[in-house]
Amino acid sequence: MVLQSNEAVNAPAVGGGGSSLSVNKIGYAYNPLVFSLSGGVVRPASGVTTTPITNGYVTVNSLNFTHRVLSGQTIIEIDAVLFNEAATSTLDTSIIVK
Repeated sequence: MVLQSNEAVNAPAVGGGGSSLSVNKIGYAYNPLVFSLSGGVVRPASGVTTTPITNGYVTVNSLNFTHRVLSGQTIIEIDAVLFNEAATSTLDTSIIVK
């Protein structure tokens, strides 16, 4: 998984939120890895690539990352609104990553 083995969360700051997420991965030569939304597509960008992690079936209408500390452990809350045109359905969801 892309968000496993993180060494540090660079942005957003603890207690803050934002439309992009910057992390340093353990042993990854191209830190930082930055996730952001552009034109309905979510991409991780590093010194090497900006390959989308979404596909043509999903449009991401909004994306927000919140950096929190819970019981001494850093977590990232990801809030997103996803749209599937073929099914004409929208999903508004939150995911928490430790």
